[in-house]
Amino acid sequence: MLGRPTTGLLGTITGYHRYCVKGEYFPAISKKEGSTVDGMLIYGLSDDDINKLDAFETGYVRIKVPARQASDGVVVDAFTYLWNGNEDDLHGSWVLEEFEPNIQNFLDSEYVKEKEKER
Repeated sequence: MLGRPTTGLLGTITGYHRYCVKGEYFPAISKKEGSTVDGMLIYGLSDDDINKLDAFETGYVRIKVPARQASDGVVVDAFTYLWNGNEDDLHGSWVLEEFEPNIQNFLDSEYVKEKEKER
């Protein structure tokens, strides 16, 4: 999406949950006490990179959160995109392994095509 390789480490944020979004392939993160979300902490992003991500992540709001690096346990400031839509559209738990067979469908979706036009 950024058009270049990135560097990242596995990390975890606490107090959030990764949900399925009704009718969509992609997930959404929303606050949930006692829950955690594992993901990738991407380092070295430029302002242009962040602007591209902000433009892609419509329906979400970028927030700063503390994240724990899996490699050494160090807590760092990170940004994530929090769901800004109807909470009734969120359900269950989004699992990457369940999404992987649908990656091509997602990449071919109108949502992604529209985002590519905007870049």
